[in-house]
Parts: sequence; C-alpha cells; structure tokens
Amino acid sequence: MISIADHEDPEAELATYHRVDAAAFGATRSSQQEAAKRPLIEPSRWFLATLDDEPCGGAGSFATELTLPGGATVPAAAVSDVGVLPTHRRRGVAAALMSRQLEVAAQEGDAVAVLHASDAGIYGRFGYGVATRWRQIRVDARRATFRADRPTAAGRTRLVTREEAARCCPTVHDAARQHTPGGLARSAAWWDVVLGDSGAYLGGDPEQLVLVHEDDDGSPDGYAIYRVHQEWSGGQAAHTLAVWELVGTSPAVELDLWATLVAHDLIDTVTGPIRVDHELRDVVVDARQVGVRWDQDLLWLRLLDVEAVLGARSAGSEDSVVVEVVDGFRPRTGGRFLLVGDGDQLRCARTEAPSELRLDIDDLGALTLGGGSARALARAGRIELGHRDAATRLDRLLGTDPMPWCWVRF
Repeated sequence: MISIADHEDPEAELATYHRVDAAAFGATRSSQQEAAKRPLIEPSRWFLATLDDEPCGGAGSFATELTLPGGATVPAAAVSDVGVLPTHRRRGVAAALMSRQLEVAAQEGDAVAVLHASDAGIYGRFGYGVATRWRQIRVDARRATFRADRPTAAGRTRLVTREEAARCCPTVHDAARQHTPGGLARSAAWWDVVLGDSGAYLGGDPEQLVLVHEDDDGSPDGYAIYRVHQEWSGGQAAHTLAVWELVGTSPAVELDLWATLVAHDLIDTVTGPIRVDHELRDVVVDARQVGVRWDQDLLWLRLLDVEAVLGARSAGSEDSVVVEVVDGFRPRTGGRFLLVGDGDQLRCARTEAPSELRLDIDDLGALTLGGGSARALARAGRIELGHRDAATRLDRLLGTDPMPWCWVRF
C-alpha cells in the first residue's frame, strides 16, 4: 500500500479516493466541497487501498499540533476520511490502512494520532481511546435568564464581516487552543474552509454569521460562528439559532457570547456544542432551560510515543506509578513506564521496575489529556492493578481541571 503522492497521477488518484470514501459513507460530495478541501490535503499522508485491483478504501490525515495539559504541544496526525466500501468489509482492509497510516505518522514525527469516530465500535482495537467528550445543548431562549452575579468580561460583542472574521478568529482560536488540553492548531488554509461557503463537515456555510467579542482595547478575545434557521409557521417567529463553534480566551468571554446569542430577537431555541463541564448551566437561573441533546465521545487519541507525550504534559500531583502498557496492534509502542510528578511537570521513562498497573494502549489514550478515570476503568475490569492504590495515584498525576476540550472538526 502506497500513498497517493507515490502514484503516477496523484490528482487522479485523489479523485478516486474521494469517490471511494463518499461511497463508503453512502454519500456524495460536491465538487465545491472537494475543491475547498484540496489545499488541506498532503497526498503523502493519504492512502488508497486496493483489493483484487479494485480501489476499496482509504485513510488520510492532516498534520497538526495537539495541546497537552500544561500548555505544551506535540505533533499530531488528525485522521480523517477513513472508509471501506460495503463490498469489501471484513477482509482486513481497515486494519491494513490503519497499520500503514500509523507507521507513516510515526516516521513523520507525529507523537499521537487523533480522530473523530463515525462509528465508536471500530477504533479501540487500533489503539484509540476516548480522550475528550462534548455536549450538544438546546437552550430555551424564551425562558432562559442569566444570573446577575455571573462572570462577565470587559468589552463588547459585535457582528463582523467574513473578511474581519478572517483576521479576528484565528488569533482567538490560537490563544484559546494553546491553553486548552485537547486543542488543535489550524492553518490559514483551514480557516479558508471554516469561514467559507462550501458547507463541508469541516465548516463553512453561505448563511453563517460571526459574532466577535472584543476587550476594552478593541482586541478580539472570543467569537461565535452560527446561523439562524428560520421558522415562521404558526403566525410568529420560532427560529433556531445553531452555533457551529464558540470560543473564548476565558470563561467570562464565552458566557458573554452565549448570553448575546440567547437574547437574539425572534429566537426560540439556541443549539450548539460545549465542553462537558462548561459553566453555562451554572450561570442560568433555571438550569433546566439548558438541556442536553446528546453527550458523547469526541476526540479519540492514539499514542505513538508514550514517553514524548506523557513526558511533555504537566503533572497534577507529586505521585509516582509504574504502568505497563499493552499495545496489541503496534507492540513496540507499549512497554513499562515510570511516571513521576516532578513539581508541575510529569516525567516519563521506560523502566524495568515491577508493574503497579497494567492497561491497554487505548485506555492510556483515554487518560492522557486528563479526561478519563483510571479508577473507573479499574472498576470496569479494564485495568489490572498490581498495587491497590495505583489507579488513584495515576488519576492524581493525570487529572486536569477544567476537562479537556476539542472544538476543531476534521
């Protein structure tokens, strides 16, 4: 299996990839969507599988950076567009694609691979664990009121043009993602899609609007990308305001943006994504008016270099623990590691010391950003304890507050 870049005609091969991938999802993609996405694709990171000389599946990734607890970043492969034709499933195609993709990602220097799973039952066997979760909320805009003592940010909110948004939003995003575990970098080409008109799952909508929050000096420190779905039946407006992405450099800024959107005229319902422990429900008078439409896994994380990732993040305590990591899909990634909280920093090194806790690589991925619980996994029988308080010590070492969060879709 070779990358698209190694074919005689990479552009023709990429067109075949798009066709196969769309068919694997039972969908079609417009030429506008494919054209908008093309500048994001590095053909050397995209693989098209063939079986019996027939293209049958693909897997690609985007090069990015992942923020760890403490603010350090590591190079990451953002895995996307993974699919196998329905005529070729259960024949080892996905496993071959995943194996080749992870090998190349490691060769490229990526310390982790991350993805959003269309099917949550697939990726655990390839070493991916659920590292962040998200909530889609539904706010009753007619009845929700904010507490008078909620945090507020100095400055103002204002609607901006797409051109202004292209100057404001990347700056805010970059500042926010650098202090948010789970945050991902975005290139200028990505912003062309997010603020464009293609209507792809990556972002973009011809009807979207952008609200920006500015501090007292006029510098942007938050934004919301949204659109309004109009509903005039019944003789009066009952519109839904759908937030695509809302980001601020502080909780107070984000709450100001939410409050502005909830107070929008003619709006019956506001929907959108938030971090699972977001402050929004705690600053409304009646929390029942902020309902949860769904709560599910979001960012899945696959460690490619345990020492590089865990050794770059902060520590939540000064505990120590020896963990044995089992990696059935890529055995050389596993091994025995000593984790030590050294001040604010976590140290991680391979060791021959006796194991105090044994877990699979996907479960370690779920704990890496601080969004999981080793104690809960132990209660579920997914972690083998060699010492009774090893899971407690691991949770203290890896815990973060607030929870990790990823708002970037890829």
